[in-house]
Amino acid sequence: HNGKTKTRRLPMPPRSMDASASRKRPRDEAAKAKKPAMHEYVGGPGEALLTEEALRSALAEHDDHMKPLVAEADIDRLSVSLPPQHGHFIVLCEFVVRRQKSVQAANTQLGKLKALVGGTWCPDAVIEHEEALRGYYQCGESGKRIDTILALAAFFSSASRPDLATLSDCQLLESELAKIKGIGPVALRTLLVHMGRPNVLVAGDALLNGWLEKAHGIDKHDTKVAAERDRYDKTASWAPFRSVGYLLINAAKEGTADLVLA
Repeated sequence: HNGKTKTRRLPMPPRSMDASASRKRPRDEAAKAKKPAMHEYVGGPGEALLTEEALRSALAEHDDHMKPLVAEADIDRLSVSLPPQHGHFIVLCEFVVRRQKSVQAANTQLGKLKALVGGTWCPDAVIEHEEALRGYYQCGESGKRIDTILALAAFFSSASRPDLATLSDCQLLESELAKIKGIGPVALRTLLVHMGRPNVLVAGDALLNGWLEKAHGIDKHDTKVAAERDRYDKTASWAPFRSVGYLLINAAKEGTADLVLA
């Protein structure tokens, strides 16, 4: 693997018979829809991990819409793990930088950031090189990103921080990390997948929403309760391995991006 990521066209899922119905949900039905609770997007005790055996089991139990992705799936490329050093910190920082950027553009920026802190991305190095990082990002939206990265560095450099590996999915979503501006549920769900948690629906992820629009006709930009409930219901059959659905969709569209900061 040469580290390069090639963008590919996402295989078109078979159009669902109920796609038009999803787009035109009756008002009375929409009014009755209830937004899934935070804990419903995750599942399983803290010790549950997404092993290779679990990946194969999950691929055997796919719905019709996932068949094109499953047919192309490479188990080795779907496997996820945290870097041995500062893994949680690295995954969240990469999420912050990669948000709304192409893989290539994000990789270039991440490489420059890593060089600015001396080649080793860790909380202490980020805090020590705050001035250089702020000089690179300057202001505006980019300035907000560095604020988030520095807040993450402060969290992970604290001796009183919890051991994230011992937390259940729900406990991590409700941890102090969730209070950091710029770190929302999508970032933490993505982290859970990288931690190997098997049953995480990365609700709010742009690629997942785009896939569900093609498969089920749910407008990817619709954030209303009815649309969120639709997305939740349409992916219910992926449980208890909803993380695999996310990995399949992500790998098919953008490939598996290497963690540049590792």
